[in-house]
Amino acid sequence: QNFNYQSILKYFEKRASKYQVETTDKLIQFATALRFDPIAFAPGDTNLSAAATAQLAKLTDVLLQRPKLQISVCAIATPSDRQVLAENIATANTRLFGLYKPEPKPDAVPEEQLLELTRQRMLAVGDYLDENGIVSERLILCSGEISDDETAKPIVSIEL
Repeated sequence: QNFNYQSILKYFEKRASKYQVETTDKLIQFATALRFDPIAFAPGDTNLSAAATAQLAKLTDVLLQRPKLQISVCAIATPSDRQVLAENIATANTRLFGLYKPEPKPDAVPEEQLLELTRQRMLAVGDYLDENGIVSERLILCSGEISDDETAKPIVSIEL
């Protein structure tokens, strides 16, 4: 009787392992099939480009077909953002204080200003989706991130 129990147990262990592998493979295929390219922004900008709008239109179609799917929306500020904001500050100071244009100082850009930039980018993406029928409850907005990587691009990433 003990022999039969062990045989049955081994049989189900083998089958469960097989089904787990198949299920895992299907989940991986599903997740990779729903990969979304990040939404690119011009340095220092929060406006959606034509390319970004086209990407978001495709994303909207996918989300409308899958009404239970939620996405996370995460933005990254980069050194190029910091540079553009520093130049904007220098230009504004020139207008206020006369002809002298001070040298832009990227290190002088407060972290809060970069985080606000990331927040505005995420809101731009969220507003587009909302205006096109995707309710905000399906979006999870991350805290903005500031990258020190000189090669990083100012983006909003979209993930499942």
